Amino acid sequence: MIVRFRDALVYIDGEQVTDLMNGEHVVFYLSPGVHRIAVSTQFDPVVEMRFTVTADTRYTNRASVTFGDDHRIALRRVAQ
Repeated sequence: MIVRFRDALVYIDGEQVTDLMNGEHVVFYLSPGVHRIAVSTQFDPVVEMRFTVTADTRYTNRASVTFGDDHRIALRRVAQ
């Protein structure tokens, strides 16, 4: 995960695991299967997505946290 612009709280499967600051990144080693990844800031509501970790090389196991033109936090899977 890579964060740009502000700090963000990061949750995996409902548990807060870290607080990322501007420009920081973190790597999580998750077991294969479906997980819930969520992010939030002090000002934004929690944004959550179902994230399937797979060994299938057609898919990526990376996600990115960004802030849109409206300055709202967003979470997305990174394309290969």
